[in-house]
Amino acid sequence: MHYHKRFLLIYNPPNINVKLRNDITSFRQSDDETLNESWERFKELLRKFPIRGFQHWTQMEMFYN
Repeated sequence: MHYHKRFLLIYNPPNINVKLRNDITSFRQSDDETLNESWERFKELLRKFPIRGFQHWTQMEMFYN
């Protein structure tokens, strides 16, 4: 197994990745949140997701929706 895959399995277990993916794909702006605040929160979720499985246009679409 490649070292980077081992690293991801140890420090980013699959259950965490599933939760992060779900949080990203179902992202919604809170009622008391500005657009800028929600954008920053969305970017933080993307930073936490170790597998870069979302293309840039997909990220924008998820945020917009």
